[in-house]
Amino acid sequence: MKTPIKYDLRSQKTFKNCTIITFVLLVVGLILGLIIDQLDIVWIWLIGLSICFMFIGGPLFLLSMYFYLSSTIYLRRLKHNGFEVPEDKRAYGELLEKLPREGDAVSNRYAGDSRIIGLISLIIYIACVAGDVIYLIRWLRIGEDEALALFIILMLGHLLFVVLALIYYRQRNTERYIDNVDIKDGRKVRANLVSTVTGLIILAVAAGFSINMAESMTRYVYRSKYGRYEKTMEQFKEGATIEVTSSDLNNGVWDDVITDTDEGENLSPEIIFDEVEGAAYYVILMEDESANYWVHWYASGVTSTELETGANVGDYIGPYPPVGSGEHVYTVFVYALADEPATEFEPKFDEPWLAGDLLYYDYLNVSGHSGNLPLYGNVIEYGYLTGTYSR
Repeated sequence: MKTPIKYDLRSQKTFKNCTIITFVLLVVGLILGLIIDQLDIVWIWLIGLSICFMFIGGPLFLLSMYFYLSSTIYLRRLKHNGFEVPEDKRAYGELLEKLPREGDAVSNRYAGDSRIIGLISLIIYIACVAGDVIYLIRWLRIGEDEALALFIILMLGHLLFVVLALIYYRQRNTERYIDNVDIKDGRKVRANLVSTVTGLIILAVAAGFSINMAESMTRYVYRSKYGRYEKTMEQFKEGATIEVTSSDLNNGVWDDVITDTDEGENLSPEIIFDEVEGAAYYVILMEDESANYWVHWYASGVTSTELETGANVGDYIGPYPPVGSGEHVYTVFVYALADEPATEFEPKFDEPWLAGDLLYYDYLNVSGHSGNLPLYGNVIEYGYLTGTYSR
């Protein structure tokens, strides 16, 4: 049974030189990137050079570093095992059996590596379980029970590290396994420390990515239900439950009195709506949906459910569509809020702003934050009233 020599001094030197060169390329790329960022340079060739150095130098540096460390550890272990460290393994037919050896042969000198690798596998598993549990608690706390299914999948997948720990730990058995710097005698070669730990690191990164993917998927589902992902204004209006009425709206047309025109008096319309249990106050928005959601009325902190004509609470400027521009659709939205919105924003007035649905999804309905996670449910109910006006 032949045992190949894995590395020699010549290959170790090559890996060392490659490590130095690729590290220099990586550093040069980073420096160029900093220069471009600080001086706001937009020279395409310089940006391309920086990207090339970083994205080519980075992976090659890591690869060269891996082989340099692996070869260094291998050659040191050869020496510790009494073998002559080969300058060129081809001089010995690339066979460990032909390599000169001095002193007493000590096999399985590095059997303890199996315990180290097994322990690293268990540590990674414990870290994964901690991430899985944090993910589950984070989402169950706000009622996303669907997270439990992904949690189970994650836990089952991360059991791989327990299996690996058992496999590697078994390799401590010196009757069945030998080191890769021992001459083969029928026993299996145990896992190499450097390559195995490198593989475990890659698997750990993949495990972290799986947790992040579960987080992203759950966030998407959550925001699909409560946020505005893939929702239209029509779908938003279908969810309205507050009945809103006004004596200033007749046959679907707003009276002149509420307009800021020669015919009008710039008085806010009468608004009567249902009282909502648990609401601390109400927010009113009136906008021209035909003119890019031009805001004509914005009032927050409203506590009365009946506003008479001309109450003009908050900021109000009546409709004033351009002459001959046809019918404009003016909609009044009423939102019943349980508390102050957590999201800070400056509402725009008498200019285009957000549609009524986006105001709900992005601002008013956000009741709190846990890290960067929005917690929805601040708007208990909402309603609207639509009419047209033209001149």
